[in-house]
Amino acid sequence: MKIKRIQSQSFAGLSNLDIRFQPGLNIVLGANEAGKSTVVDAIMHGLLTSPHLKSRDRDVFSYRFMPRTGGDTVDIKIEFDQGSRSYVLEKYYGSQAAMKLNAGGTIYTDEESIKEELQSFLELGEQTLRSIVFARQESFKEMLIEVQQKENLDNIQQFLYQSFIQMDGVSVGKLQGLIEEKIRTLASNWDRENGKPAGNRGIDNPWRRQVGLILKAYYEKESLQQKAAETLKREEQMAQQAEELKHLEKEIEQVEQELEQMAACEEDMMKRQPLEPELQKAEKQVDQLMNVISQWPAYRIELG
Repeated sequence: MKIKRIQSQSFAGLSNLDIRFQPGLNIVLGANEAGKSTVVDAIMHGLLTSPHLKSRDRDVFSYRFMPRTGGDTVDIKIEFDQGSRSYVLEKYYGSQAAMKLNAGGTIYTDEESIKEELQSFLELGEQTLRSIVFARQESFKEMLIEVQQKENLDNIQQFLYQSFIQMDGVSVGKLQGLIEEKIRTLASNWDRENGKPAGNRGIDNPWRRQVGLILKAYYEKESLQQKAAETLKREEQMAQQAEELKHLEKEIEQVEQELEQMAACEEDMMKRQPLEPELQKAEKQVDQLMNVISQWPAYRIELG
């Protein structure tokens, strides 16, 4: 069985979900609470959970997967291939519970026929599928013990070998090697625990070899921060120089004003120079007149 696509207009915290799976191994990556586990839950319930739930199961299902506001229905649509035959399985949970299976052009709408068709190629029991194929990591050990008590151990061991050892032709060792190589590519010489370069070797004493992508990005960030600090320092220097330039411009303006005043004085001096002899002559005549005036009383007595 190869799942090709899963769709849902509304399921738990997801809306307008539409994921197309590629041939081979598919890995779902995302941050915490991004919805990775919810996608797995949608696939599991789409294949295994009846829309016609009993009261207690309906309450649990509604609490976990029904929208808090804006509706009372969730839907799951799964497209998959089994051998050369294509299937489309649709299920609707809530106030309008219903299901439909298109099996290579043959349409089933009753639950028993759909369940029988699915069980014809799922091979493992529902408990095994829920507890192992769709197991959450933290509860895998406890679920495995529970399944061993309820279903054929040889069948489970064969399934585990096929699913976890071969994984569509990719060995565990090879997959582990690929993951480790990816980690080296990303985090070589990066202290993941403390979030800094290994050995605390920053941009001033950087690693030259085995620089992972995270460390490379860190060095690039540090380099940009240094350049930004240098740019800021230069801007401050330029601002200081601009202020000094303003003072110089004021001084130049004052000097130019003084030069204008000196030029005006020089012009007056140039105009006065041709008049200097006449001025001296006039000053001499004034002196003579002053002398006469000063002597006039004496002359007047003599004439009297």
